[in-house]
Amino acid sequence: FIVGDMNTQKEEDLTAYETWLKNGRKNAPETDDSPTYQGFGYSKNPTRLDHIYYRNVKPLRYQVLSGKNYGVEYISDHYPVMLTVKY
Repeated sequence: FIVGDMNTQKEEDLTAYETWLKNGRKNAPETDDSPTYQGFGYSKNPTRLDHIYYRNVKPLRYQVLSGKNYGVEYISDHYPVMLTVKY
């Protein structure tokens, strides 16, 4: 797995990852296209900058963990992302 803020959502910038790994958001049958960067709610252009790449597992669900489930609306300037897989 490689997980992180890749600071881009342009497909051509992510080619190096996708040469060797698969994209969790694109390949999970249950997926979430919500933006991951929101700048503590101040971003005028929320984007998907955070990605999860994987190999040798079956993706089941990709999701962006947004909302007030942590006791505050924004725990970071990015929402956490999660990929549920089957080995």
